[in-house]
Amino acid sequence: MRELIRKILNESKIKDQLKQSIEDNGLSDTIQYVGGVDNLLKLLYDSDIIKFYEETGFTPVKITENGMNMYIDDLIIQSLGLPINTRIRNQEEVLLGDFTWGSRGTNYKFTARASSFISQKNGQKLWRVVGASGDYGFGYSFIPTRNILGKRARKQIFDQIIDKYNLQQYL
Repeated sequence: MRELIRKILNESKIKDQLKQSIEDNGLSDTIQYVGGVDNLLKLLYDSDIIKFYEETGFTPVKITENGMNMYIDDLIIQSLGLPINTRIRNQEEVLLGDFTWGSRGTNYKFTARASSFISQKNGQKLWRVVGASGDYGFGYSFIPTRNILGKRARKQIFDQIIDKYNLQQYL
C-alpha cells in the first residue's frame, strides 16, 4: 500500500514539474526534453490528446467562421512528424503536401504549407495553412489580390488536409 502511495506522489510530482516546464520553457522545449509528443501526452494525460485540449483550453484545429483561414495547434503539427523549415525572418513553415482545387471542371495542384505564429489571445502556438498554386494561392504577401483563392477553393483544400491528417476528431 505504501509503495502505491509513493508511486502516486511521484507521478503527481513529475506532472507538476512538466507543467511548470511548459510554462517556463515552452511546449516545444518540454516536448524535446521528454523525448517527443507521445511521451509528453503519456506522462501528463495518459496519452489522451483530447484531455490535453480540454485542460489547457487551447483550440486543436479551427477553420474561421468566414471559411478563409485554417489553424492547427503546434502539438498536432509536432505529432505529425513533419519537418520544420525556417524561412525569412525566422518564420517557421512545414510542408503539408500537394492537394487539388477545382474550378469550372478543371483541377489545379495546390502546395499547402503551414506557417507558425503565436496567438496574442492566449499565447498558443498555431500554424496557419498557406500555399500557392501557380500564380494563385493565399497567405503569402507576394500573391496579387486578384489571384487570391476564395472560400470554395479553400474549403476544398482544407477538407483534403483534414482527411489526409485525420483531423476530424479535433473539429
